[in-house]
Amino acid sequence: MKGINNVEFHRVDFEEGNFAHVTNTLRKLHECQNLLLLLGHTLGNPADKSRLLTNLRESMKGDDYILIGVELFETQDADKIVRHYENEKLYGLLFNILDKLGMSRSDRVFEIEFNTDKRQVEMRFRLQENVELDVKGNEVEFASGEEILLATSYKFTKRGLHDLLETTGFRIRSFLMNQEETYALALCQTKNM
Repeated sequence: MKGINNVEFHRVDFEEGNFAHVTNTLRKLHECQNLLLLLGHTLGNPADKSRLLTNLRESMKGDDYILIGVELFETQDADKIVRHYENEKLYGLLFNILDKLGMSRSDRVFEIEFNTDKRQVEMRFRLQENVELDVKGNEVEFASGEEILLATSYKFTKRGLHDLLETTGFRIRSFLMNQEETYALALCQTKNM
């Protein structure tokens, strides 16, 4: 890449499908390749990471680039990862989901754990008493002690990230990590498919 000619922001749902109509229009309009940014560990949150990457790949041409940033788990202590998620803003965001359904804050305990087998942070509410909710006219009952899984965040290993990118049609042009090897940046292009 010679230099960045133009920066434009477009809001697309890349989990729903490719957005080649946007990238192709930008390519023609500005007569240059695209650089897509997938930072902030966005890749660790969706359930179907392969589909998400395939959608991104299908939106790119051979000379486009994508920069992907992810948090790594290999050398990190699971407790240190969990501490990133222990904050009132995240709790408030997740609480609002259930609050709108009629659950009160006193009904539950917010728990964050690292599932070592799945290499993911799991955020859930454990109910402290029986709760009945009306969800679009349907009564849903929860018993005391039941848990509601609200969110997960997958953490990659270097090998796991390389394998995922390879199987979804990317070639890594550059792979960088911070000194602690807790965060990685992968600059990729599509393979000739």
